[in-house]
Amino acid sequence: MKPIRTERLILRNWEDRDRELFHRINSDGRVMEFFPFRRDRAAADAKMDEVRAWIEEDGYGFAA
Repeated sequence: MKPIRTERLILRNWEDRDRELFHRINSDGRVMEFFPFRRDRAAADAKMDEVRAWIEEDGYGFAA
């Protein structure tokens, strides 16, 4: 995915440096309030890999 840039926003594919933040988001009770689960680090890493693959394959997706 080629990054999309505006004056105030950058949309890009997830990078390895985002793993800790992705895990914090996916394990936060307030963020995940309406989800029936929280992701531990291994599950968050697996989901990030899946999302990154979707973006690589399709050219778009749930971007960082």
